[in-house]
This record gives sequence, C-alpha cells and structure tokens, in this order.
Amino acid sequence: MKSLRRYLPLLALLLMLTGSITSCRDTGVRDALLRAEALMESDPKAARAMLDSLNLQSSIFNLQSKDAALYALLRTQTDYKCDVPLTTDSLARIATDYYGTPRRPDYHAAMAWYTLGCVYGDMNDDVNATSAFLNAKSLFPDTLIRYYALTEQNLGTHHLNRHMAHEAAHEFQSAKHNLIRLGDSTAVAFLDLSLARCCLYREDYASAKEWLVRVLQNPHASDFVFTIAHFEMAKVESYYTHDYAKAHEYLEYTINHLEGKSIFLSSAYTMKAVDFQEQGKIDSAWYNFHHALAFPSDLSSFAHCYRQMAILAPQLGKADSIADYVRLYHTYIDSLYIISNQQAIRQVENDHRVEMERQRLEEEHRRLVLTLSLAALALIILVLAVLVWSLNLANRKKQQYIQISDQLKLAQMQEERQKAELAKVKEEAEKLKNVYHDALQHINEQETLSSTDYENRIRICVNQFRKGLSWQLVQKYLHGSEHSLRKEERATIRHDINVCFTDFYEILQTEGKKVNQTEKVVSACYILGFKTEETEEILGFSDSTVRVQKHRLKEKLPQDLYNIIFSFSFKKKD
Repeated sequence: MKSLRRYLPLLALLLMLTGSITSCRDTGVRDALLRAEALMESDPKAARAMLDSLNLQSSIFNLQSKDAALYALLRTQTDYKCDVPLTTDSLARIATDYYGTPRRPDYHAAMAWYTLGCVYGDMNDDVNATSAFLNAKSLFPDTLIRYYALTEQNLGTHHLNRHMAHEAAHEFQSAKHNLIRLGDSTAVAFLDLSLARCCLYREDYASAKEWLVRVLQNPHASDFVFTIAHFEMAKVESYYTHDYAKAHEYLEYTINHLEGKSIFLSSAYTMKAVDFQEQGKIDSAWYNFHHALAFPSDLSSFAHCYRQMAILAPQLGKADSIADYVRLYHTYIDSLYIISNQQAIRQVENDHRVEMERQRLEEEHRRLVLTLSLAALALIILVLAVLVWSLNLANRKKQQYIQISDQLKLAQMQEERQKAELAKVKEEAEKLKNVYHDALQHINEQETLSSTDYENRIRICVNQFRKGLSWQLVQKYLHGSEHSLRKEERATIRHDINVCFTDFYEILQTEGKKVNQTEKVVSACYILGFKTEETEEILGFSDSTVRVQKHRLKEKLPQDLYNIIFSFSFKKKD
C-alpha cells in the first residue's frame, strides 16, 4: 500500500502529460483544418495536399467529433473540386451526422448537406442528391452566399435530369439572380447554358437560341461552357432552322474542343449522325452512330443510337442485326424510364416541404410557449409587485397615521402657546398701529406741503417766462396770422424757457431719474399749456418726439410730480 502511494504522483504527472500532448495535437489538427478551409475556394489542390499531409483518413474516428466532421466535409469537397470521382457517401455522412439539421441556419451544417448532395450527384442518385440539396438550401444563413446559389444550380440540374424543365428553370433563374448579385460572371454563363437546355427540353428553340447567344457573348464563360454552348447551338440550327451546314460547324467545334469530356463526345457524334440521316447520307449517319457508341454516354443517347441503327440497318444490308438493336433499344429505354421517374423527386420535395412546415410549426409552438411562459412570469412578478406595493402602502399609511397623531398633539400644544403669544402680539400691534397712523399722517402733511411748494416754484417760473419777449412771440404764433416760427424765434423761445425754468429743472433733476435736457424742455412747454402740436412747432421737433418724451417722463418722474406737470388744474388757475 505504501509503495502504491509513492507512485501516485508519478502516475498523475503521466496523465497530465498525456492530456497536454493530446490537447496540443487536437489544436494543431484544428488549425490545419481551418487553413485548409480558407484555401479550399482559391486553391482546392493546395487544400487537398494539406489534408493529405495530416494523414487522418484511417484515424478520423480518433479525432474529436467537431474536427472529424470538419475533416470529412473538407476532404469530400476538395476531392469534388479536384474532379476526383466520389463513389461513397461515408465521409460526407460523418459531417451530416454531426451537424444534423439544426433549428436555426448554420453555415457548416448547410455545407455538410451540400457536400452530401455533391456526392450523390457524382453517383447519379438524383433522388438522394435532391433531398440533400433541399436540406442545405434551408440551412444557409444568407442567400448572398455562393454555395447557396450553387445549391440552387445543382437542384436545377437534378430536376433537368428527370425532365422536369419547369422546376429546373425556376431553380436556375433564382441561382442566376444571386450569382449576379455576387458578381460571378463565369457561373452566370453556366446558368445561361442551363436555361437554354431547359428551353430545348420544352422545344422552345427561339428562347434557347437567345440564352445561348448570351453564353457565346459572355467573355467570362469557361472554355467548357463555351464548347457545350456550341453543341447546343447545333441542336437549334438542326431542329429549328434546319441549317445543317451551320449545325455541322458547331458540332466540329465541339468535337475538337471537348478533349476528355467523352460523354459529350458521344452526344456530338450522335447529333452528327442525325443530321446526316436527315440529309439522306446513310453511310455517314451509320458511321457516326456507330462511332458514338464507342464513348461512354447517357442512356438516352445510347437508346437513340440503337433505335436509329435499327432503322438504317435494312438500307445498308444489315437486317440480321435489327433484332439485337431493338433489344438493346428497349433495354436502355426501360432503364431510362426507371431513372427518369419524376415521382421520386416530387415525393422528396413534398417530404421536404412537409418537414419544413413541421419545423416551422414547432418553432412557432416553441415561441408561443416561450411567450406565454414569459407572460405568465411577468404576470406573477406584477402580482407580487402589486402585493408588495400594497403592503408597503398600508405600512406607510400606518406610519403616517402615527406621525399625524403625534403632530396633532404637538400642534395642539403649540396652538395653546401661540394663543398666549398672539394676545401679546395683538397688544404690541395695536400700539404699532397707532404709531403708524401718526407717522402716515405726518408724511401726508409733508407731501402736501411738498406738492404745494412745487406748485409755487413752478408758478414763479411760469410768471417769469410770460413777462418776457418770448411769450409775445408764442402768442403771435398761437393767435396771429403766422403759421410757423422762424429758426431764430425758436432758438430765442427755447433759450428763455431754459433761463426762466432753471428752478423747475432742478426739481426734475432732484425728483426724476436721469431726466435729459429735451425732456426738461418738453415738460416746461406742457406746464405753459402748449398742446402737443404747438410744442413740436415751438421746439422744432418731429411728430412723434414729444409723445415719446412724455412717455419717458412718466417712467422717470414720481406720480405726484407728473400729475402736476401734465394736469390742467394748474393751468386753469393761471
């Protein structure tokens, strides 16, 4: 037991080192995977080489689930981009099993399902490919992602494989709209070619030609797309315009530029054979049909070749081969019917729509439950808050009642003290009232004497002015034939007013608030009994000057002095 205790620290240290090494290895793998993911778009071959350097193909299940899923996704995608045939969905299934179909959009989950769709596409499994691409389409977080548009493009391709031209055109149009927004002109050229093929399936050759012209005029179209556009133009020239020479030129261009694209070589030779057959060149038609069978092709091309060869065989003396050609034709037609069944694709789409609707209803139900739970919680909190508020309010009212009772008792005590003090105050107030009345009477007497003194001093000023020459000039203006005064006469009158009313000016200076010279002269004219118009003429003022000066005097002079100056009682006495 004691020996075991001695080894415990060593065992703990070994465990810690093992965990640290494993963690460092996992971190290194994850960093390498992230670098490969960054390289996948720009240089898929370099990304594939980086994944090869990790040597994880046999030990993928020893990785953490997240790293294993990312490796499986990247490995499958880089193989797909490097044109490595995908023959099994095992790697892609690791990614989809890890990411699943989350309730909310997730980029890596969408890419996992997109990759699985690519695998099934390489395996010519339209049904499972469509199902995988539909799942991917619903999981992308944004439509402005290139792989979202490629998902729609692949969906259109698999619809077209099942002769569902209308549904394929819808997917291609949507993909083209998104790729135009992304500025990918090369991919747009491929979609224009795909839309042309949809039109050809519907035998709408005029529309197909318009789409193909766009492809041929697109400077960003890839060489492969440009070549296939020539092949499709050959169909238009042959079936629509019946210009076999032009169709032959397009087909020769296609054959010369296809290189290793053998499936299209078979179609091109089949197309040449059809044109020769239409022109009555049976030997050339037979040679091209036979040559087309030397290349791998789709079932429809093989079926068409054997059917036409069965028709041409009697004309070339090969009637013994007709039975074999007819048998092979029916074999390919039966196989073509099986794989071209649209019902399976439609069932997948319906199942996907049902699943999306179920998820939508579940999400709405989840949101409704959450909303109701939050509303119930809010209601409980509100009830508790109201209860606490009510208790607090009752407690406050009780405290207020106690405080009011205490204050009432205190107020009663203070009231009694105040009554005693009030009696004393009343006695003192009565005494002060008598003193106030005596003082007020004395002030009134003084003011009366002051007003009388002002009137006497002003009367002296008036009498002194009326004895002078200026008074005669004024009377001459007021009662004579003169309608205006000369400038020298105005100056004389103003000078005499200033001289005779010097004592009055001192009263204004003492009692008023900064009375200016103009206001003094105007007030003297009013004392002399001049009207506003007469004052303006005598002093040479404008129409509004006298009124303004009068208004200012009202603000600057005491009320009693103002009344003395502008009342008529003083003037009537004189």
